[in-house]
Amino acid sequence: MSLSLTYSHPKHSDAALNESIQSILEANELMGMATVRGSEAYVNTAYFAFNDQLDIFLLCEPTTQHSQNLIGNASMAATIFDSHQPWTADKRGLQLFGKCQMATGVVLGEAVGRYLKRFVGLKQWVSSPDDILRGAINSKFYVMRVNSLKLFDEPRFGKEQFITLTPKRDG
Repeated sequence: MSLSLTYSHPKHSDAALNESIQSILEANELMGMATVRGSEAYVNTAYFAFNDQLDIFLLCEPTTQHSQNLIGNASMAATIFDSHQPWTADKRGLQLFGKCQMATGVVLGEAVGRYLKRFVGLKQWVSSPDDILRGAINSKFYVMRVNSLKLFDEPRFGKEQFITLTPKRDG
């Protein structure tokens, strides 16, 4: 699977941007995510999977604060990076902004498939969307649709170069 988004960035090709974003996503399994309830921000960590359209799939208990926040306000921000990067070395990471909601229908099927491929240990409880629907585990799948992002990849694009992007998806 390869990211297949267009960005129309004036300095960098879509291929270079997609390759950089995908390599950061593949190199990390855990992300920080922020949700909002009223005027209060809330942050937590979650494991994630993704697809070639930069949809981010999460597995979360619906009773958690972040899941409850998403019911009232689907706005979500996330950051993905290697927390072991030395301060003096070139840095890489993503900041993602979009909307997140519980996955249903075809999206639920894709979420389960992507997550099982990335986290094979889940197979001891879940092997299909039907397992989620029948309550084999308490957690539910959520999907974040990324509307914009900031890419930081110093080895590829240079020191202190934050690249702000708005993905344009196929279809």
